[in-house]
Amino acid sequence: MAVSELPLRKESLPTMGLEGPRTVLLFGVPILLEEWTKSYPQDHRLVKHGRMKFALISDIHANAAALKIVLGLIKAQDSIERIYCLGDVVGFHTSPGECIDLLEEHRVACIAGNHDRGVTGQLGEEKFPWECWEGIQWTRKNINTRQLKFLESLPSQTVPERQLLMMHGIFGDPHH
Repeated sequence: MAVSELPLRKESLPTMGLEGPRTVLLFGVPILLEEWTKSYPQDHRLVKHGRMKFALISDIHANAAALKIVLGLIKAQDSIERIYCLGDVVGFHTSPGECIDLLEEHRVACIAGNHDRGVTGQLGEEKFPWECWEGIQWTRKNINTRQLKFLESLPSQTVPERQLLMMHGIFGDPHH
């Protein structure tokens, strides 16, 4: 059964106090489906009638099973025109390469998280607890060169339409 065919409906998922028509909680991660009321002139295909609806995902941490379900839920929302990932594509779970491939396949616009920067060598061992560092070293050995280049290419932040600053962690501190 394909992910998009799973019998899950947004309305059936718990929201843990984040109730609203645009927020769901999956595997403990709030998934925000938000409406953007500004146009996006750099790519007019993403906008219909001056509004863009987008989905935000974050902290995937190499959990491909959860990512597939989330992408299926987002795809089921016909009106979602863009997906942004706010970092930490890798870390903790054991499918970093598959997660990177899924994000590329779905054309998800990503920024780097601290675990992504650790894998690329842009953050050192001193920035992580030992158990996280072991996961970073394992990830380095278990992704291919193309996947590593994907992580290396991720910006620290993005400002779509110069209207909304998106980043991972603490403003001004890329280490979190």
